[in-house]
Amino acid sequence: MTVSNIMERDIKCCGLSDTIQACAKTMAQNKIGFLPVVGASGELVGTITDRDIVLRAVATGKGPDCKVQDVYSDNPVHVTEDSDISEAEELMAEGHIRRLVVINGQHKPVGVISLSDIVRNEKDSKRLHESLIRIMEKTSAERTVEEVPVEVRG
Repeated sequence: MTVSNIMERDIKCCGLSDTIQACAKTMAQNKIGFLPVVGASGELVGTITDRDIVLRAVATGKGPDCKVQDVYSDNPVHVTEDSDISEAEELMAEGHIRRLVVINGQHKPVGVISLSDIVRNEKDSKRLHESLIRIMEKTSAERTVEEVPVEVRG
């Protein structure tokens, strides 16, 4: 089965020049904690999470007018629409991440696949159990602000 069969298609994105306040508002209104970040042509350039906003902006004294470009995560892990679900699971496990952006041939976001999508669609309970352990292994450990890499972008 391919990622396109189970991905969430109704996604929200933000741009590099958007404020973190605008991102936080979009997240709150849509009950999500993650946004793909797109460049001027709509291509995927990164992601921003509610955690990024808290740890890389608020915790370091940046205000609500701070730009996404100053706190987002670049080089996002992603899959294409025709990627197999097992490929998405492997990428999630390798990176200990719970969400992947799905891109089209023009490198533009067209969906998101999340850990909950995998859980709902994996029929092999043993494989599901193994995948969940691998994906959640690092994210269940307590992390501190000092462990979060912060780059100054300008």
